[in-house]
Amino acid sequence: KPAEKDITMRNVVTLGIGMSLCLIGIKVSSSFIVPILGNVGSISMALLYFSNSFANFFVPPLLNMFGNERRAMFWTVFEYCLYILQFAYIIIPLNLVWSFIHGIFAALIWTAEGIYLCANSNDTDRGKKSGIFWTLYMTGAAGGNIAVYFLLKKMDINDFPTSKGWHGAASIMFIVLAVTSVLGAIPMAMLKPSAAETRRKFVAKTSQKVLVKKMVRMVVSPNMRWLIIPMFFVGFEYVFIGSMLTRQVHQTGEVGLMMSLFCIVEMIMSTPFGLLLDRIGNVASFLLSTLLEMAAIITFWFANKSQGGLFYLAFIFLSLSDSSYETVVPTIIGRNYSDQESANSTYRLFQYMGGCICYLIAPLFVDGDTKYVSDASLMRELTLCGVLCLLSAVCFILYERLF
Repeated sequence: KPAEKDITMRNVVTLGIGMSLCLIGIKVSSSFIVPILGNVGSISMALLYFSNSFANFFVPPLLNMFGNERRAMFWTVFEYCLYILQFAYIIIPLNLVWSFIHGIFAALIWTAEGIYLCANSNDTDRGKKSGIFWTLYMTGAAGGNIAVYFLLKKMDINDFPTSKGWHGAASIMFIVLAVTSVLGAIPMAMLKPSAAETRRKFVAKTSQKVLVKKMVRMVVSPNMRWLIIPMFFVGFEYVFIGSMLTRQVHQTGEVGLMMSLFCIVEMIMSTPFGLLLDRIGNVASFLLSTLLEMAAIITFWFANKSQGGLFYLAFIFLSLSDSSYETVVPTIIGRNYSDQESANSTYRLFQYMGGCICYLIAPLFVDGDTKYVSDASLMRELTLCGVLCLLSAVCFILYERLF
């Protein structure tokens, strides 16, 4: 048993490092796509999240094509590299089509990650291992944002009149991030089989039609009903930060530093939040996330007025709430559902649906051709996020009471 525990922890650590390197490019670049590309960036990201959301219906059959979760994650790394690289020279039709295709690969890698993480955890350490994974994952994002901040200090991001073609320093940034992302293939190749991987051989014999039906049944099941809004909000909240809030920072170069702080706080706090979750339970952890999110919304309103240091305090609150959300929801999925393929696919479906909706409505709040929104529009954005935050807390409590 001690040897088995060492293997599972080693798997979790290797997975965290692999995902950190693989997604460092998309994690960092997502904070700049909308500020740099404007509405084209919003449409591109909305297409990605839309395809990602509904691709989850077909993820279980796709996993069968690769044979196991480890192999699926390894090969997806290379698509991530190429996707980020195409932002270096924007060809709008190609960008939109590839964004839609990339959503399918994103659904595949995150569902595979969830299954593999759950397979290497048990009911006594799910919170702890989820926190450790998220800490390692955010380490890469923190380092990437810091590197981008200093890169853009040397090479200013200019305002380009068009979303097409080469974008100077921004294009160089995307090239660097793409090259870094491909390094994630190394730790992905080092992942060891989990104890539950033998079950994949049984799932692989199941017909594709049956797997899709199981996924549909999971989505509409009473045991998932009250968890839909919390899963939706986790995706909405993250995109809300990268599309609506970063847009309000007048000094675009400072976005990298703010997101670095965001990632560093998550890197430090994810493991403590995981340990706290194992001690105080699901409802208390989710309510803590809610309080931190509301504090972030209020702080950001005043930060937007001053355009000063309050932005950093708001991003600290945002990172604390996000790290708590990203710990408690995957823990719930791993603890409460035996069909991990369908459960993780359902989680990613509604999470990315929330992100898709956020990207689609973001341009609606912009007044005319201005880059920033007015105080009235920002108030509507913050109110919408606050209402969804409180609604998700109510639904989560009902889920815990009724499940």
